[in-house]
Amino acid sequence: MRKAAAIFAAIILLSVICFPVAGCKGNSDVPERADSISSDDSINVEEASEDSVAEMSMPLAADMIFEDFIFNFASNRKLQTNRIAFPLPITRNGEKTLIDKRQWQTEHFFMDKDYYTLIFDNRRQMRAMNDTAMKHVTLENILLAEKTIKQYIFNRIDGKWMLTEIVHLPLEKSQNASFLSFYERFATDESFQIESMSRYVNFSIPDPNHDFTSMTGTLQPDQWPAFKPEFMPADSLLNIVYGNDTESGPQRIFIIEGVGSGMRTEMTFRQESGRWRLKELNS
Repeated sequence: MRKAAAIFAAIILLSVICFPVAGCKGNSDVPERADSISSDDSINVEEASEDSVAEMSMPLAADMIFEDFIFNFASNRKLQTNRIAFPLPITRNGEKTLIDKRQWQTEHFFMDKDYYTLIFDNRRQMRAMNDTAMKHVTLENILLAEKTIKQYIFNRIDGKWMLTEIVHLPLEKSQNASFLSFYERFATDESFQIESMSRYVNFSIPDPNHDFTSMTGTLQPDQWPAFKPEFMPADSLLNIVYGNDTESGPQRIFIIEGVGSGMRTEMTFRQESGRWRLKELNS
């Protein structure tokens, strides 16, 4: 907003100066140039304006809830660089390097995918999403085919979320390694999906015949093709780990959330006799 106002004011000022000059080009009393700001100063003003716009674009409440912050972080290039602690440490294969602001490439995360995913061990972890006292969050870009995970580590410093480190690690080092290995096949193999269902799966899905109502009940394996989710990402997942909870129990709540589409699918899996099985489906 300030940038737009500054440009508008400059146009008005130039109009006032140039109008009388237009009728007297030959008047030697009129100076050819009347620079009050050098080109370098202009660049500095421009950068300052962009910095102000970037900070203004972040809602005051966004730093309270990480999910609100990350949407702004992913969609605003200037804001993104302002919220990174440069020089940024990047760890790969146990070796740490530092990158500066000029080397950073904008990360859009889920903004170009139209969805993101979440993996929780339990409902208690899910409640952490709305915890305004949260100080530490790890955003994971999980590449299933490549068997790698890129972790973006955020910390809230002086009330502002900042990206403080990036860590690359093999998928096998993740606390979700067993589940992710299972899910990679589950997402693409319908026969395996049916094999991986519990005898009865509790479900709650929108009623196709009545708006704003749901159908609930239990699914048997032979009903799966008619009720299975329309979309399950199979190449990459985006997970958000709230806090430093390293608990790794026998349950996973897997959520697929659409960006701006209202789409949401929640599947609960549980390990039984060493094998992951689908227990609940909600959408």
